[in-house]
Amino acid sequence: MLNFAFLNSYPIYILDEAKNAEAAREMLSSGNFLVPFFNGELRTDKPPLHYYFMILGYKLFGVTALGARFFSALMGFLTLGITYLFTRRFESQLAALYTVLVLLASFFFMQEFHLAVPDPYLICFVVLGLFNFYAFYQTRKKKYALWAYISLGLATLAKGPVAIALSGLSIGLFLILKGKSKQAFQYYPILGLIGILAVCTPWFYGVHLATEGAWTQGFFLDHNISRFAETKEGHGGLFLVTWAFVFLGLFPFVVFLPQALRWSLRKNRAPLFQYAGIIGLVFVLFFSISETKLPNYTMPSYPFLALCLGGYFAFGVQNGFQKWDRVSLIVGIVVAQLFPIGGFAALQQDPRFENMVWLSGGLVPLAVGSLIAGVFFWKKNYRKWLIIQAVSGVLTALLLFSWIYPTINLQSPVLAVEQKIPKYANLIVYKSMDAAFPLHFKKVLKISPDMESLIARLEQSSCTYILTNTKQVDSIEQLDGIQLVVEKQALFENHITRLYRLENCPTHLK
Repeated sequence: MLNFAFLNSYPIYILDEAKNAEAAREMLSSGNFLVPFFNGELRTDKPPLHYYFMILGYKLFGVTALGARFFSALMGFLTLGITYLFTRRFESQLAALYTVLVLLASFFFMQEFHLAVPDPYLICFVVLGLFNFYAFYQTRKKKYALWAYISLGLATLAKGPVAIALSGLSIGLFLILKGKSKQAFQYYPILGLIGILAVCTPWFYGVHLATEGAWTQGFFLDHNISRFAETKEGHGGLFLVTWAFVFLGLFPFVVFLPQALRWSLRKNRAPLFQYAGIIGLVFVLFFSISETKLPNYTMPSYPFLALCLGGYFAFGVQNGFQKWDRVSLIVGIVVAQLFPIGGFAALQQDPRFENMVWLSGGLVPLAVGSLIAGVFFWKKNYRKWLIIQAVSGVLTALLLFSWIYPTINLQSPVLAVEQKIPKYANLIVYKSMDAAFPLHFKKVLKISPDMESLIARLEQSSCTYILTNTKQVDSIEQLDGIQLVVEKQALFENHITRLYRLENCPTHLK
């Protein structure tokens, strides 16, 4: 059960996980299940579906990493199951099996289902919706249309209108390809849109009223239109960046994707493969032209790209591969060797991790497995090639989740600060902090935006610690009786967390 393995092996730290998990905790704590907040401030980044699942996780497992991540893992399990069952029904068991092997081996894709973020829910419900639409296309059974539109409504509640827009575009292009555009209304697009809106509109309207339009403006304008039209938070680049994300997200089998897409989109190919190829290209091309680019944006299309690969592999196992597939194999083997080498170099260059270069050994199974698998491919024992390559990807994922990430996380500022603050201490945040702190301390941490407010709070408090990650610390260090206790570089961001202690607070812990 790769999806559920080691969910609680390391605490929540990275920015997106921390903000989403804390927003869910604050919903649970306040009893306000309509308006999301992060550290007491309105959070307009995402709709609420994942918050509700996280709250249920907290009810079951406590406010822990396991509670926040459990239903993300369940979404991953369901995504694999849905992909397998629909592919087996409408194509073949062999294609279904190889499709799931591709996804299981894609360790960066599987990692997404170990994160407390909205993307696992978006992926699952987009996949469920699009497969159900295909089932309706083939069978004309209305129950599939109903499930398709309900699922896309839930996907919209997970991450917004992108679920409707890209799914609708994919379906439309598929119908055009199959010469069915004139029969488009036979697929109930208007009723479907009404169904989607019936699922998601009550919450969007409710939060709009509750925040007097502030959430609506922040989400639809800043986090949707602006993200497409402008580079946000430094996440931009050439259109090739998106394709690089796809390459990493579906590695190691992704090296066969160009020929798999070409194979899938041929006129004489089964409609399911054509459908999957169109969905994959729509998502990847759309986010290639978006100004903001992130690895998770294209992930709802990965099960469909994997379906193209799975079908191509099933065909190749039965009929033989082409000579240029050997070129793809060699590229994959070479890239796999670069993973432990690159990991070693990256760890060695960072002073925090130069004594942990042995962690790069966790990427060796991928490199060795690719070499061994390649030998079987060359001998035309394709089944063993697929199995060994998939096992190497799964082992890599398990080592990342159980060993590499937990060890790296030991260097996080959150753990360093926790070891130095007494339980009875009063903690004041100056200007800014790492997003993981409110969740870690399970409370809203009031921020003093300037020195005047900081001094006012210091005068009212005893046993005070000051936490900040701002670069403007000169004014703090000029305070009487101030002592620097912790100075720790953030793991994945360009700032330093500092913890200061006033002399009136003892250093021992209770």
